[in-house]
Amino acid sequence: MPLVLALAYTPPPRVFASRVPVWRRLLALADAAATKLTTLWQGLFTDARGTVRIDALAQALDAPNILEAQALVSQTWHFAVEIPARRILPVLATETVQEAARLMEPTVSRLVEQAVTYTTGLPETAQWVNEYVGTQIRDISATTLKTVQQVLREGWNAGTAPRALARQLRDVIGLAPRQRIAIERLRERLEAQGKAPSQVQRNVEQATQRALRYRAEMVSRTESITLANRGAHETLLNAVRRGYVAEDRVRRFWLLTPGACPVCQEVPAMNQEGVGLHEPFQTPNGTSMHPALHPQCRCATTTSLVPL
Repeated sequence: MPLVLALAYTPPPRVFASRVPVWRRLLALADAAATKLTTLWQGLFTDARGTVRIDALAQALDAPNILEAQALVSQTWHFAVEIPARRILPVLATETVQEAARLMEPTVSRLVEQAVTYTTGLPETAQWVNEYVGTQIRDISATTLKTVQQVLREGWNAGTAPRALARQLRDVIGLAPRQRIAIERLRERLEAQGKAPSQVQRNVEQATQRALRYRAEMVSRTESITLANRGAHETLLNAVRRGYVAEDRVRRFWLLTPGACPVCQEVPAMNQEGVGLHEPFQTPNGTSMHPALHPQCRCATTTSLVPL
């Protein structure tokens, strides 16, 4: 069944800014966005698996080489995942950026001592969203198709019957390579225990559904943190564009939130003097304009002004 995602605006809960740190409200906003994004990605992964036609794929596997089957899976992924993602993800991404930008208006206004409001529809924002969405879709596609290619090569070299290999290929669509290996090991353990084939298949399918859900959540939580932090950055950019504060006075700092990983814990020390408005942070993983630095990162940033 094709994914149908209904979008509706839900006003954020009223909170007292004086009692709740802004980074906590930003994370809460990101969590709400992650729920929508998880629905999107899990639905797309499920649709891609349901779109695979076993008969057509088995026929492609009868060809003299594996290229025809590989092309068929890539084409299925393109139409079932990439095309709808390019249509829906920018909407959700823009929505999250805008909500985060509005949430930061009081904080940035106090910082620059001017009433700052976020301007929607800026070409710069649209360009950033489109570039980010494009990168996300390419990375997710590359990881997924890597899993498919591994199963295809292994099955082809082992001489697996076309129809059996076609089912194996369908069953790994949407999974990352490590997830596919973990599920295959689960199957092997169940078979070694003498479980009935029907029970093995049922347990493997349940594990696969959990893995798909986990991957969708991991992708979505990372995306939502990145989008929320970008929205916060957009409000600061808006204050500079309007001349409320000089760009060279802005210093941004990496903010560690509770449970920050060892990688992120190194970032503040690597940027003790902060970074400029358009300057990336130095991190153990390379440079980054703002969190998320890694999958499921929960960090944020703070800003101060150099005294006049």
